[in-house]
Amino acid sequence: MLRLHLTAHDVARLHVTELGPLAECQLALGIAQRRAGGALWERWRARVRHQLRADARSLAVAWAEPGLGLDLYTTVGHVLELGEGIDRLLSGPARLRAELPLYPAGFHARQAEWMDRGIGGGGPASVRLGAALTAAHDAALAAHWYRVQTLLAAERVLAGRVMAAQGVLGLVERLAPWARWTEADDGPVLEIDYRSYAGVRDMQLRGGGLAVALSFFAGRPQVFGNPDSELLLIFPVARDPATLAAVLTPEGLRPAAALAALVGRTRAAVLAAVQDGATTGEIARRLHIAPASASKHTTVLREAGLIASRRDRERVWHSLTPAGLQLLDGPDGAARRRDSFEPAGGRPD
Repeated sequence: MLRLHLTAHDVARLHVTELGPLAECQLALGIAQRRAGGALWERWRARVRHQLRADARSLAVAWAEPGLGLDLYTTVGHVLELGEGIDRLLSGPARLRAELPLYPAGFHARQAEWMDRGIGGGGPASVRLGAALTAAHDAALAAHWYRVQTLLAAERVLAGRVMAAQGVLGLVERLAPWARWTEADDGPVLEIDYRSYAGVRDMQLRGGGLAVALSFFAGRPQVFGNPDSELLLIFPVARDPATLAAVLTPEGLRPAAALAALVGRTRAAVLAAVQDGATTGEIARRLHIAPASASKHTTVLREAGLIASRRDRERVWHSLTPAGLQLLDGPDGAARRRDSFEPAGGRPD
């Protein structure tokens, strides 16, 4: 168990965040190396292991061993795109290389020489490392990512509403049985069901705050950071059998004509283009339409409650809402491919 002794600043700065595809992929690779969870998980593991290439498999063993994984979230920062996360990791490795000596000997024993050189930045080893990360994501997460995103987005919205109505205590109650709120002589204490070789461990925070991230692939709570900076707490989302089946079962394909007839071919294409998240510019490039046209279509879809949009610096990021996902998939739950909406001429009208 981990007991976090909080200051008033820590409580005030507690917020809910998202991990992004790179860190979530790492957690998925960790689960792929365990044998637990029932038939659905075992079928998913079998598919992942079959699809993992040699370098990606070595990377999974080295960086995603349960309990000994690399802290990719705090190393690369808050990123919502896989490519951006890999670029940050390979182009600015100083922080990661500074932290590597702190990892246990078991971690370094699994680290291949090309991985160590790749972290150093530049050269063929970095290209190889980037390709291995991409291949690992393709094998473990890519086919499920838009469904995972939709589930986690709904959970974050609910967590935000709980915090708005009931405060931090309401959020902690929602995280049960993984977290509990208690009081000590020196102030509030957040107890986390966290496996530690030291048994019960107390940590006195110093006002850096707490970021709570919900994860589909986290098997247990995980904690990253130090008492002087923001601490990242990763908690598993509730995964009932129906949710597991919806996320882990391989997607099929159904004709796109009905959706195209309902909302128009271009808007149907826009809806499909954001199934795993996309910016306005990315939508325009994927569909070969003007950015202004892409912005107009996303506005209509957002007002209809089919997509959610939020600004991130100079970009606007779009993702499907549960209603948008249901409309895209249809009653049989089969996902559509983006090119299902391509007209005969190859571009949306």
